[in-house]
Amino acid sequence: MKTFIVALQLLTIIPLNKNISIEKSGIPRCSIAFVPVGVFQGIILILIYLVTKHLFDNEIVAGIILMTSVLYNAGFHIDGLSDTFDGIAMNGDKEKKLSIMKEGTAGPIGVTAIFFILLLKFLSIKNLMLYTSSVFYTSILLMPVFSKLSIIISMFQAKPARQEGMGNLFIGKLKFKEVLISLLFFIILFLSLKTIFYHSFQVMDFIFCCLLISLIYIFCRLSIILFNKQFGGLTGDTLGAISEISELLFLFFTLIWYRVF
Repeated sequence: MKTFIVALQLLTIIPLNKNISIEKSGIPRCSIAFVPVGVFQGIILILIYLVTKHLFDNEIVAGIILMTSVLYNAGFHIDGLSDTFDGIAMNGDKEKKLSIMKEGTAGPIGVTAIFFILLLKFLSIKNLMLYTSSVFYTSILLMPVFSKLSIIISMFQAKPARQEGMGNLFIGKLKFKEVLISLLFFIILFLSLKTIFYHSFQVMDFIFCCLLISLIYIFCRLSIILFNKQFGGLTGDTLGAISEISELLFLFFTLIWYRVF
């Protein structure tokens, strides 16, 4: 429970006001609770949908769901996306790119990245509403879970670009145990949701789950290669960018899968 509360305080704006003492060396173990926090966030999104679907049209409901997904992260991830793209767009060495990211001011490339990510997410969520309620509920619940898993895999495989900052407490310091537990949690959750909503589990569901895991691994590896080249490693900002983009990838892949199969 302590690790879940710490993870909740790190990843959300929920005012728990819990002063939990934890050693610096023990902070990376809190990553075990990242995926459960993603489940909690997914449940919030479903509750928002259940409350608003009888009050507004689908466009407004999709907008409210998207707004909630940004706000419950305190906007940190979307801010990290902006800073990351500003850093990539900056000409200069790695130190200059990192200094631009640390300034926190949004440049034109960062604002453009935010605009298109939010636009495509909005359209994807609205598109999901055209499918069955089972598809919509499972997708909305798994979206933040998928992004938290992408953060964990990235932190495990990468090295920190800086020696300070919140991201440095986790990046390169996770053990395989944290990754394995998070991955098993994701698989069990996925299979459980399929069983609950569809009352059965088919081979295609297993293939879908395996493809999602393959997608997230490939995406994380490519992101790490890019950020190593651009910044010399990962920062908290790049983790925010990975989180935001992975959610969009999940939505895209889900829409393609259910349209084809």
